[in-house]
Amino acid sequence: MAVTEKEFPTKTRTRGALTQPTHILVHYDEIILKQRNRSRFEKELERSIRRALRGLEGFRSERKHGRIVVEVAPDAELDRGVRRLRKVFGATRLIPATRVEPSVDALKGWLDESLLREDRPAPRSFRIRTRRGDKSFPLSSVELNTELGTYVRERTGWAVDLDDAEITVHVRIIPRAAFAGFEEIAGQGGLPFGSTGRVLSLISGGIDSPVASHWILRRGTAMSFVHFHSHPHTSVASQDKVREVIRDLLPPEHEARLHLIPFAPLQEKILLRCPARLRVLLYRRYMLRVAEAIAEREHALALVTGDNLGQVASQTLENLRAIEAAVEIPVLRPLIGVHKRHIIDEAHRIGTYTTSIAPHEDCCSFLMPPNPATRSTPEELAAAEAELDTLAEVAQLVDAAEVETITGNE
Repeated sequence: MAVTEKEFPTKTRTRGALTQPTHILVHYDEIILKQRNRSRFEKELERSIRRALRGLEGFRSERKHGRIVVEVAPDAELDRGVRRLRKVFGATRLIPATRVEPSVDALKGWLDESLLREDRPAPRSFRIRTRRGDKSFPLSSVELNTELGTYVRERTGWAVDLDDAEITVHVRIIPRAAFAGFEEIAGQGGLPFGSTGRVLSLISGGIDSPVASHWILRRGTAMSFVHFHSHPHTSVASQDKVREVIRDLLPPEHEARLHLIPFAPLQEKILLRCPARLRVLLYRRYMLRVAEAIAEREHALALVTGDNLGQVASQTLENLRAIEAAVEIPVLRPLIGVHKRHIIDEAHRIGTYTTSIAPHEDCCSFLMPPNPATRSTPEELAAAEAELDTLAEVAQLVDAAEVETITGNE
């Protein structure tokens, strides 16, 4: 299910609470289904969390009973910690919470200090949501909801609304500890970064390829990137945009290599020697070949593209087949059947849209033919490429690449 931008608050609110969170509970769900491999994925997630928090003082994480508990020191930058953790792949929900003794009386005492204060405005409604991970606790989740909810109602007269309450109190019971807080913040979900292998993304300065990259990152891949540009015939805007997008895509403190390929020399040769109507298709075949060669160096097992069926002339079924025939490596196209409106919505959600729509000159728009072919065959494109020394051209482009290391931001 899509997560809206408002579910990613910039600050961790405590609803006027007197007690500040002492911990951040990091929940995950898909990892739980991994059965015998669950422990490995949990370790990968914990490593990713520790890396995301690197450089911030006052945070310490450990795995406890189907979640990762991050202890927060009193002087730690809680908001920054939450901002970083919400970008960690594999983390489904974050709950900033206060640890209390695992008893009904202790939880009622926490409510007195944090919620039932005369100096705080009365909410229109409230609800209690409990998850009991310790079956030895004397009350079930429903019974504890009722007990705490009744306590609040009798003290305040506030209305209970189980569907759309103004204030939600989240309670978690685990062996030897209880946690309570007011915020449940949506995370990225999916699987931990790097837990399912490495891929190479062909990333442009547009909207689609960052979204495609994000979706494959959520499946637990580590990712390297390749970007083709036509500088000096075009500006460096697309290169700057790609750097910024990659910083937004990566979890904080995680790194990825970016290969910048000067594509204009080959484009000029294709312009002079090959049929105009096939020009863009030949560009794309050579891009895949170069990416395949870089993928081998990066130990990447697949390529990722932002292709969307029928969106432009090069993305008809016939042309996609003819382009992909140039390589042997698998090509992943996560957006192939997604409506453009949904792609734009997702770009907004993950924070890449504003960067993607900034003006730039795309390398494929450089020397663009007036009437590009909408249908082609591998044989037709191979015949057009006979005018070029393909192996030499690919080798030259790979050798000409500038390689940078990009680090994820908050």
